[in-house]
Amino acid sequence: MTQPGYTIEFCDAELMRLSSAAEAIALTLVELDSDATWKLLASGVLRGRTSQAWTDIQAVAGELWAGHHLLTDFIARARTARGSGRRLGRDETLDLSRLLFGSSIELSSSKVALTERTLLGPQTQTAHVSPSALLARLESAFERVRNFLAEVAGAWQWQMPRLGVCEEEVRHLRAKDSGASPAVARAAFAFGALVDKVGADPLGTAFSDFDVVEELLAQARMVVSSAAELAARLAEIRSQATGLLDRIRAVHREAVSAHEVATTKIAGFSRSVPTAPDRGLADELAAVGSELQIRSTAGGARLLAWQSRAQFAYDQAVADRDAAIAPVRERAELRGRLDAYKAKAHRFGLAESAQLARMAGRAQNLLYIAPCDLDAARSAVAAYVAAVTSATASADAVGGGQ
Repeated sequence: MTQPGYTIEFCDAELMRLSSAAEAIALTLVELDSDATWKLLASGVLRGRTSQAWTDIQAVAGELWAGHHLLTDFIARARTARGSGRRLGRDETLDLSRLLFGSSIELSSSKVALTERTLLGPQTQTAHVSPSALLARLESAFERVRNFLAEVAGAWQWQMPRLGVCEEEVRHLRAKDSGASPAVARAAFAFGALVDKVGADPLGTAFSDFDVVEELLAQARMVVSSAAELAARLAEIRSQATGLLDRIRAVHREAVSAHEVATTKIAGFSRSVPTAPDRGLADELAAVGSELQIRSTAGGARLLAWQSRAQFAYDQAVADRDAAIAPVRERAELRGRLDAYKAKAHRFGLAESAQLARMAGRAQNLLYIAPCDLDAARSAVAAYVAAVTSATASADAVGGGQ
């Protein structure tokens, strides 16, 4: 339904808004096609939960492309109705407003089953939406795609480093295993299966899948290690275990705190909240200690596996903390660079330059308003630095000429 009071200026503004939206959507869809996670999923053979989710998301992505096509076709139709630079009469303006704000885009058309229609009723049913409603549908669809990619990338983010640790251990065991131990073979086989699962079904791969492989690797390590070497290693792990647990907890608290700061102060910071370190580590260590007191071989294997899990938990907490700190640290560096170049401009007598003052003011606003648009701030500071550098270079040249 058309609301009264729509002016030609209002219609022009809406047409411009829709055109800008269509351009932004096109850029996003092109970026989606080149996204690293998307390309890996598209080129792989998927299974399990990831395969099912990927099938659904591909359909959603297809809706995005189709919706963008509908939007661009509609914009072309609206531009034709608007004409080029001419004033429209009251009726023409009313027609244009109906087009821009009414349900003027055909979304779908389907045949009505014979058993569901009346004798004189329509044989097809058609769904229409307004341009704004179409944009809302596309935004919702893209959010689903974005969340799926974030979930897969988040899974691989913790899985790949842990997989790398296991791979190094397999390589080390094979190098030391002169007797072709069945324990090493079992561990290597389990590791290969885990690699395949991570690649084909990251969403269906759990921490427990790694625990099984790490336990087998620990058992194989006991087989190929000498008694003296093993005893020394186990003693070292036990002596450092409590301290490692304390460091994991401390770094995780730092990561959570840094994430809260980044979420508040940096616009668009979308990294997921750091996951808690393996909560079973403390209980597992206590259980392992009991087994070791009775000189259990299984206890030694469990302690070696525990050490791998604990080290990974620590490394992950450090990575989470550093990733959250990075954008806030960059903001601080940009603030420092801006201050330094403002001081340089002042030294060269450029403080009264209206253009430089505007550029500095824009960068200042971007850097000191929370949440900070880091991309925009980075560009603004770079532009100001370039302008000051150019202006001071000119001043140097003039001074040298004198």
